[in-house]
Amino acid sequence: MRKVGLLIILLLIPVILTAEEVRPQGSDIDIGFKSAGVKVGLVIPNHDNYYNTIGFAGVVFLGSFSKLIHLEAGFRYWNADMDYSGYKDNPYDDGRFSDIMIFPTLKLVPPLKSLPIEPYLGVGLGVNMYKTKPDNADNPIFSEESKTRLEPHFDIGVSYDLIPEIKIVLSAQMNISDISSYYIDLGILFNLEQ
Repeated sequence: MRKVGLLIILLLIPVILTAEEVRPQGSDIDIGFKSAGVKVGLVIPNHDNYYNTIGFAGVVFLGSFSKLIHLEAGFRYWNADMDYSGYKDNPYDDGRFSDIMIFPTLKLVPPLKSLPIEPYLGVGLGVNMYKTKPDNADNPIFSEESKTRLEPHFDIGVSYDLIPEIKIVLSAQMNISDISSYYIDLGILFNLEQ
């Protein structure tokens, strides 16, 4: 938990140092549906009994509070094979683990006019809906289980304007949970402002 607290403090340092820039100043606030897109990538659950898989996300860029602070929202879905008790040769502990995540993210986007890319750091709090389901309905080891949790996540990424209407995004996200997960995504965003 100390590591999470330290990471939050490190992510907030640039915001604190630029407090003059962060304050809403009338014309700096530009909220609305700016762009939308999809991301696809590798999901790495941080648990030996869950296998890596492919997941996808839908994202919407909702504008900015200032030149530095931007808002994004989205959902993510993934579904992975699992060995509930960790025994690879036991058919009764095989199952599926899925996650549907709905999340807002505040992104710190430093203005780098000299580069064609736009890097960012992000932090948010998402609602995660987990479901564990055995492959065998008569499973004596575990049964179907669902739970919903409010969990923090951290993002880092970079975007590149392919053309004014299309942006390519490469990102990594870490979701903090009892079974934390890491996402490495490649995505595309379409400009909704014409």
